[in-house]
Amino acid sequence: AEKSAQNIIDALIASKKTTLPRFLFGLGIRHAGESTAKALAKHFGSLDAIMNASEAQLLEVADVGPIVASSIRLFFDQAHNREVVQQLKDCGFEWPEGQALNADQGPRPLLGKTFVITGTLPSLSRDEAKDLIEAAGGKVSGSVSKKTNFLLAGTEAGSKLDKAISLGVTVIDQSQLHAMLQETQTGAQNSTGNLTPNNATSNLSDDTKLSEDDNPQNSAALESLISSSSSPSSSQTPQADDDSDQLSLI
Repeated sequence: AEKSAQNIIDALIASKKTTLPRFLFGLGIRHAGESTAKALAKHFGSLDAIMNASEAQLLEVADVGPIVASSIRLFFDQAHNREVVQQLKDCGFEWPEGQALNADQGPRPLLGKTFVITGTLPSLSRDEAKDLIEAAGGKVSGSVSKKTNFLLAGTEAGSKLDKAISLGVTVIDQSQLHAMLQETQTGAQNSTGNLTPNNATSNLSDDTKLSEDDNPQNSAALESLISSSSSPSSSQTPQADDDSDQLSLI
């Protein structure tokens, strides 16, 4: 019996050690799903930076659009929600925090520009290209739309290239991306014209379109933080009112 009780205590203690993305997702912020939480944590590095970010700063994050940015800002503008977050931290919830993606605030020539990557690049993987773009202030989307500024295309670019051309989106290759990354002033990157990469084919199907993975409206907030343990019914667990963005401890 004592061993069983100790196991429960150990599980409760372990459940308080989490990650910043899981904690953010557990808060139940409207329109902020798991992928958005991961993007926020990667971009800002710390919870305080996220809580104090303006809508304009939030919009710089990959996977964050106007609706999501407004929802995040509204959530943290409510004093009650900030109090609950502090109470959770006081109760022992903790996570490792890192350096913000753009902490050095070096040149960001791609600020405000949205890219889509398709095809095989000569010497970069898609993830490497994405990291370069985001480090320079750009955003990377999974699908081409009227809001896309540039399509970074390699060989076998497929239907995304066709759609980009039909929408008048500027198509660039890897060498042009490198040239844009060396610009020191925002907006100087518009000197390139449309380019159709050699050997582009249409036999590559589109990647699955990215979408905002909406969170249920704050119901069962922070459930993901403690899913690994079965806490007693008397323990404090944040709950969210179905008609508001406020959290409460019961």
